[in-house]
Amino acid sequence: QIFCVCTKGSVGVTINLTEWNITLNTYVISLPENIIGLNSISDDFEGYVIFFSMDYLRKISIDLKDVLPYYAYVLSHPCFNVAPLNVKKVTLFYDLIYSSLKDEASTRKKDIIKGLVTSIIFKISEDLDEFGLKTISVKTKSKEYYFIKFMDLLLQNFREHHNVEFYSDKMALTPKYLSSLMKEIS
Repeated sequence: QIFCVCTKGSVGVTINLTEWNITLNTYVISLPENIIGLNSISDDFEGYVIFFSMDYLRKISIDLKDVLPYYAYVLSHPCFNVAPLNVKKVTLFYDLIYSSLKDEASTRKKDIIKGLVTSIIFKISEDLDEFGLKTISVKTKSKEYYFIKFMDLLLQNFREHHNVEFYSDKMALTPKYLSSLMKEIS
């Protein structure tokens, strides 16, 4: 996962064959399955970038049901503009994370960073709520739920497991039903 916010200048990128122009107060959220190309960077570009591994995100225990509506939205809208005050708040979290990483005297560094990363994720989620996502609920056992659950399992296991039976078994579905769901939703 990559999160980026532009605070000055612009960047041209291609995400999954779609061109995006990232300018002031634009968030970019890239999911692991995205293909990203850097097209241009203005001389005055400034921004913040945070990389999260999927393993780390699992370790900080964000409930899958809380982020499902955002995942589906970000899949098709990886770049979006937000209010300057929202950017200011996110960059404050970033600065705290950076400061905590540099603090060699901290005895609780991992816990502090975990809390700050969780906070920045919830702040970004709150900013996405302004696009009407707060009212979207993904019900357990819905097609969207299974899609997200499958993607999560796939990212964890794709190196060792290459057959649909493994994933359908983990999801308590038949292989045929899982295949038809994935074809329908993707």
